[in-house]
Amino acid sequence: MDVESFSGRSDIILKTRSDHKRILVVEDDENMVDFMSKVLRDMLSNTEIVCVNSFEQAVGKIITNSGLNTKNPYDLIIADIFLEGVGTGIDLYKIIKRVYPNIPFFVMSTLSVELFYQSIAAEQKDNMFYLRKLFDFKKCKEELNKNLPKYFDNRNEIL
Repeated sequence: MDVESFSGRSDIILKTRSDHKRILVVEDDENMVDFMSKVLRDMLSNTEIVCVNSFEQAVGKIITNSGLNTKNPYDLIIADIFLEGVGTGIDLYKIIKRVYPNIPFFVMSTLSVELFYQSIAAEQKDNMFYLRKLFDFKKCKEELNKNLPKYFDNRNEIL
């Protein structure tokens, strides 16, 4: 897998081949970026992982890549709730849901699952999944596989 570095400590792209799926990871903790990149690389082949550390960078990447794919700029988005900049992962989800309602969206936080789901309205949960931080490698993979069965084929690759 090749690694391209861009401006910003977390703004990196991990690539495989040209016929790849695209995943956007929005996280301002560099250790968590490394962790999620390792989990995703272990689970998925033929995938491009784009990592940014703020709401603004994520929106910029989505706008920039909106013309690359006729359906969605990314096949999966994983975002922390609390980010650098003015927006949150929930704000990003609300934008994505309006423009690209079929993109699966994972929100990560240290909040308990109960607190998280109490804090958002029921109608805001379409294609949204929750990953509680402080998980281990195996648990993270299990949560991704458990919540994304319709997006994965029998080789654990995103469809």
